[in-house]
Amino acid sequence: MSNRSYLVTGGAGFIGSHIAHALVKRGDRVRILDDLSTGLLDNLAAVRSDVEIIEGDLRDPLGEEAHEVAPELVQRYPDRALLLATDRCAIYCRFCTRSRIVGSGGGPRSELRLMPALEYLRNHPEIRDLIISGGDPLAMSTTRIVRILQAVRCIPSVKSFEVPTALSSGAQKLGQPVPLSNLVVDEKRSRLHPAQAKVPLRDSCSNGLVNGRSVAS
Repeated sequence: MSNRSYLVTGGAGFIGSHIAHALVKRGDRVRILDDLSTGLLDNLAAVRSDVEIIEGDLRDPLGEEAHEVAPELVQRYPDRALLLATDRCAIYCRFCTRSRIVGSGGGPRSELRLMPALEYLRNHPEIRDLIISGGDPLAMSTTRIVRILQAVRCIPSVKSFEVPTALSSGAQKLGQPVPLSNLVVDEKRSRLHPAQAKVPLRDSCSNGLVNGRSVAS
């Protein structure tokens, strides 16, 4: 008995399902990733109880499109949502899980484009945490990101927001400061997550404080 774990992409198709059957018969743990555009669950009927089936594809590995509740707004959890504010990023990572949209064109989303997402947040007070991402939000102009944060401030049910960024790493390499003091515009607890360099961002925040307000990394 092998007892290894395998991910079979396109596992509901003709070839993939045969591979899945063989792995299960050998005693392996099997996950099936298939968007079912051509594959059939009937092909897995004999092993359905022995495999984990994930409906999706490698283009959207986190399944965000299936959980899009408004344009540019993803809700996978009851109390948390993700706002995709831009498709531009300062650092393009080869392992990016959102490569389907990053750099695809359009740049920062307009206020008009984001209005349905903000309206959804207003109408769903159970959402308390908001992640503002993209792309990299700090790749936008300070004016634009501040406008977004001000709009979020007007939604009383959103108690905190996170701004994941890799810009602090790139800016440090270029010898350029990141204007964090312009970004915290309200009294809600904000979290600026440096995806690539935590120490430079923490240092630039003066020991975790921006304009006297808490910033957790």
